[in-house]
Amino acid sequence: MLRSLIKAALLKTSIGDRCYTSVQERWFELTYRRRREFYRHLVASDPDAHRPEAHIARARSKIAGRGYTPMRRREGEIHTFAYVPSHWSHQNQIAAALRHLGPVTRFDYESRGIELASLRTSGPNHRELRQRLFKDLLEEIRRAHRERPLDWFFSYALGWDMTTEVVRRIQEEFGIPTVNISLDDKNWWDVIERRDPASAMKDFVPSYDLGWTSASAVLPWYWALGGQALFLSAGVNSDWFAPVDVEQDVDVGFVGNCFGYRPQILAALRKAGISVQVHGNNWPGGMLSDEDMRRFFSRCRINLGLGDMHFSRWLTNLKGRDFEVPSTGRGLYLTAYNADLSNYFAIGREIQCYRGVDELVELLWHYLRNQDEAREMARQARLRCLAEHQWIHRYRCVLAHLGILDANPVAG
Repeated sequence: MLRSLIKAALLKTSIGDRCYTSVQERWFELTYRRRREFYRHLVASDPDAHRPEAHIARARSKIAGRGYTPMRRREGEIHTFAYVPSHWSHQNQIAAALRHLGPVTRFDYESRGIELASLRTSGPNHRELRQRLFKDLLEEIRRAHRERPLDWFFSYALGWDMTTEVVRRIQEEFGIPTVNISLDDKNWWDVIERRDPASAMKDFVPSYDLGWTSASAVLPWYWALGGQALFLSAGVNSDWFAPVDVEQDVDVGFVGNCFGYRPQILAALRKAGISVQVHGNNWPGGMLSDEDMRRFFSRCRINLGLGDMHFSRWLTNLKGRDFEVPSTGRGLYLTAYNADLSNYFAIGREIQCYRGVDELVELLWHYLRNQDEAREMARQARLRCLAEHQWIHRYRCVLAHLGILDANPVAG
């Protein structure tokens, strides 16, 4: 309580807010670097920790070690058990895209009256609620498997709604490959953001046959703890994130939460004479509905990305927005440089990236003066998304690596 009161008092003043942000940035970066060095030393003598082929080989060996051989399937025949809740809208798109593979049995505990907020608390019924959740989950897997044999178990799980014990029970009882997608390992691995010991990814993701991580730097982290992972970004539903025929009446737009250095960056742009319209939690413009958000992307001549990680201006992480905005194909996507992102788009031809506020200002000036160039880059970005960055492209890659889908895996 005292800590919350002190924080609230600090954030009421501009000086206090800047001090708080600066301290948070230093603490966050220091913690991250210590973690990175810790795992680097653990695997220093093992080059396989960094080799994707070794991770896939270990995953296949783990599955074979329990006496299970994945059944080869054609696309459209694969039965997926999807443990994907619905507390974030993109989770519904992730689950919906699984239908391209074949029949899907989805377990969404939100629709069963269990909220993530309840799982995150440590109240008197917390343990009983988790036990009920896992009991219902296992019973639903058994029911689905009886009706039609499952080919794999796919989850979007955090520390609050999954445990190593449950993963191992699924593996031992059904044999099927288990995969968990994690789009924020850098933040959630050791709870550097939330400070809630129940949410640490490291406590359960290594027990999966394969982790799906959107950060290449964390592959050694999985390996050091006896796990294995595939570096693969989020995908996108390009039927939904598609061009909308609206007037492009916004020079520069940004959608995202207000925290850390973001207000300072936006203030610097406005000081440079750049008109920016902002939406999201704690901004004066407020939140946008999913429909309004996709229309907003099409209204913007330039869609700004702030590829920061938590309070750090320098640490970056791939984001769903890195694919949703380019998929709309109208406003140029201009975001912070991220080496992982360069694996997915041609920087300078499909999207554009900046390092530092001055370069951002100069690039914004350039593309606002040269809007035909910006529009052509946005068009090329959508073509790339259509060809390589759909969710089905990601699923094909994962399942081919696991030996379920009879196709050549393409990490795209």
